[in-house]
Amino acid sequence: MMNFPVDIVYTWVDNKDPIWKEKKKKALHEININPEANEDCRFISSNELLYSIRSVYKYCSWFNKIYIITDSQVPKWLDIANNDDIIIIDHNEIFNKKGKLPTFNSNVIESRIHYIPHLCEHYIYFNDDFFIGRDLKKDFFFYNNGCPKIYMTKMKPKQKVLNSITPEKMLKQTLYPRNLNNARKLVFDKCNKLVRNYPIHNPKAFRKSDILKVESNFSDMITESLLHQFRSSDGIYFLALCMFYLIAQGVEISVMKPYRGRRLLYNIPYFCRNRDFIYIKLGIDSKLTKKYENILKYRPAYFCINDTNISSDSDRKSMVLFLSKYYPDRTNVEKL
Repeated sequence: MMNFPVDIVYTWVDNKDPIWKEKKKKALHEININPEANEDCRFISSNELLYSIRSVYKYCSWFNKIYIITDSQVPKWLDIANNDDIIIIDHNEIFNKKGKLPTFNSNVIESRIHYIPHLCEHYIYFNDDFFIGRDLKKDFFFYNNGCPKIYMTKMKPKQKVLNSITPEKMLKQTLYPRNLNNARKLVFDKCNKLVRNYPIHNPKAFRKSDILKVESNFSDMITESLLHQFRSSDGIYFLALCMFYLIAQGVEISVMKPYRGRRLLYNIPYFCRNRDFIYIKLGIDSKLTKKYENILKYRPAYFCINDTNISSDSDRKSMVLFLSKYYPDRTNVEKL
């Protein structure tokens, strides 16, 4: 029986906030960055967080606390003064004067989640574009012994993965695969274990004690990465580093296999065989209405509606309309 408490953690930004925009503008003037690190889709908010939190209240009501990590921001709809469930965490609270703030690098922010004051040993990390689609119990995220379930794609050919972490190949990679393979190579060099799976874009379960072990084993690289205010080619996808290290230590992997539909980056399926996961990329996936109908038809465990640099306002409006119908019930943390 799983009698341990589980917290939910979000990272979130209000890209319309003039103070935040000025901070970002100043930081961009001071350093040269890869243009990919400043794509609007990394920061745009279309109120997804509201519906994501509604999904947690409706289908994972066993949660202990919800923490939202922000840069001196609070969602306008959130009644922070009259609820005990949701706690806003400022970047300063978790960076403890380490690294360089302000930061606009999600990899760096994610590497400090376990420093949230009073965070439970067991927690689940959500992006604001993740949505729970049906009733889920803790055992969807954790084993009975408390070990987190790690969801991955099926194993890829060894030589293909080895080639992906050679200096020649990595120089040609865009930021996400480069940061991912930086993490993969660190684990390979440290543990002599090549993890041949790729992470799924999903809510990720962790234990603080496991993250502290990762931090201890890769402290120099993690400390150096804290100085990167934006994603960079030599940065680390921290969450992947944690998962790869745990797998190298023998943690069991839960594999997700493609069901149908074309595959996306790194064979991340938008539809899985067990219909546990539907993945939509706004602006890229055609027939959005059909995809939304599939969500209603199959009621997946969770789904992701991912913004892209070619998403249109029309795409975002249709997404919000769909979410408002899927999650019509207000929670007690919303302002009247």
